[in-house]
Amino acid sequence: MSGLEHVQDKVVTAISTLLPALKTCDAHPGRFTPDELKAFIIKAPSAHVAMPTVKGGVVQGGLAMLDVKIVTVFTARNTVLDAKKLLGSQAALAMVSAFMTILPGLRLGSGIGQASDIQADNLYDSSVRKDGVALWAVHWSTTVTVQPEIDEQLGTLSQLLYSWAPEIGVPHKNDYLPLIGGAS
Repeated sequence: MSGLEHVQDKVVTAISTLLPALKTCDAHPGRFTPDELKAFIIKAPSAHVAMPTVKGGVVQGGLAMLDVKIVTVFTARNTVLDAKKLLGSQAALAMVSAFMTILPGLRLGSGIGQASDIQADNLYDSSVRKDGVALWAVHWSTTVTVQPEIDEQLGTLSQLLYSWAPEIGVPHKNDYLPLIGGAS
């Protein structure tokens, strides 16, 4: 079984393994705004993984099966590779192709289902043409099975923690501060 907090980290690890030459591959804390997408240009080639939507699902035997939408934005820019010019659009499309090839069979761990409804969108914007940058978003859905951490006597969450980017995810679990309940 997994937790939602681990899903992004597992996708980041899978992409980092598949594409080790990326300058940046990290979890993104929310939806992608146009300003953030433009900021990714500096980090190209890169991948940024977000979970913009989590829907409640079926509850069976104390376990919740949540429907999760995952989005990964890939960026690339014009570069020279082996004395040949490689366009950002070619590099980004190669990354998207490689990722979409492994995504249907990717096993992210216990409690995380297979990817479904896999799609890719070209986020090209003429405002980045002069920078030779390409942006693509790969998005898919999966089911994540979680065991809610609920105080049985109170029937409420026993703990709610927060942090801020980029200090998020499992590597920064000690950086989270409690909003409700004690520290982890």
